[in-house]
Amino acid sequence: MVTGVDLFFVLSGFLIGSILYDARFARNYYSTFYGRRVHRIFPVCFLWLMLFLVGLHLVGPKNVTYLHRIPSPVGAEWLSATWSLAVEEQFYLLLPFDIQVLSARGILG
Repeated sequence: MVTGVDLFFVLSGFLIGSILYDARFARNYYSTFYGRRVHRIFPVCFLWLMLFLVGLHLVGPKNVTYLHRIPSPVGAEWLSATWSLAVEEQFYLLLPFDIQVLSARGILG
C-alpha cells in the first residue's frame, strides 16, 4: 500500500526531475535550482527553530525533559517532524548533478 508520504516523494521527484531535465543546459542551472530550494526549505527550518526557542523560553530550560522522553529514529521526539526535510535535502544534493551529467538514456534506465 502506498502512503501519502511515498506518493509525495514520487510526485515531487518526478516534478523536480522534469524541471531539471528541461533546464539541464541552462547557464544558471545550479544557482537557480539551489536558490529555489533555499527559499523553500530555510523558512520552514527557521520557523521550526524559532517556535522551539520561543517554547523553550516560555517553559524554561529546566522543564524540557519531556522533549527527550520518547526516542525516535531522528533523536528527540520534537525533531520527528523534520525527517522528510532531511530526505528531501539528500535528494536535492544528488539529483541536479545526476540529471546534468547523465544522458537521457542513463536517466531512464
